[in-house]
Amino acid sequence: MDVIPRSDTFWGRCTIGGLVMGVLMTLSASSLTHWPTARYALCNPLVFIFDPSGPEAEAKFAIVAEIARRLAKPMVRYFAAWCAVRSRWRLMWASFAASCVLPAVEFA
Repeated sequence: MDVIPRSDTFWGRCTIGGLVMGVLMTLSASSLTHWPTARYALCNPLVFIFDPSGPEAEAKFAIVAEIARRLAKPMVRYFAAWCAVRSRWRLMWASFAASCVLPAVEFA
């Protein structure tokens, strides 16, 4: 019996189940994302580069830690969605479980 080689292109690895799970996880991740924080991080990339011995190092570290705290759960969930679309099932389930363990940030 001949085995048909699988393509390693994007659509060659995608399955219907993975596509559905990826879309659902992306919707879940987008609802968890604090968009003003994401916009701040994208518009101010230099906040991530600072001198640890500088006078403003503690303040910049606090800013980076807050950005990471706010965006950790949705970013891991986006990664799980990507793994689902690529049919990397073990990695998808592991990252989805990790995103469920991370605390969600409540915003008013």
